[in-house]
Amino acid sequence: MITLRAKVRLVFIKQILRKKGSLSLNVVREICSYLHNFAEDLVQVTSTFLRFFDFVYFSAGPQVPLSTPIQADEYSSWVVLKDGRVFCSGGFVMGGKALKAAFLLERNGEVDPLPYMLTARYHHGLIQDGHLYVFGGCKF
Repeated sequence: MITLRAKVRLVFIKQILRKKGSLSLNVVREICSYLHNFAEDLVQVTSTFLRFFDFVYFSAGPQVPLSTPIQADEYSSWVVLKDGRVFCSGGFVMGGKALKAAFLLERNGEVDPLPYMLTARYHHGLIQDGHLYVFGGCKF
């Protein structure tokens, strides 16, 4: 069974594979149709920009530069909150260390650093159900 995180990565790999080929439009449509049932917004976060996926045109929107670079990588986790902001946390750095960093990101790229998490994590889960829960993943 493919996890939601894996399906999200398939959508964005299209951008990476442009030089070597690409996913078929039908595969991208199927993934997006599935994801649309779970979230109204799908976002990609990097250390320098965020980018929302456009479910209408089945394409990644423009990169929105972050006002300040953040500690985020492919091992970080992020979720679009009910108020439209993006919560991003954790990650992994060379040398085998997980990150404790956490950030709130506005859609316009403004960065609000949050206090460090109590436990450093990467590949962890995030969900908002009244409160924001950070769970699982790997710790070092």
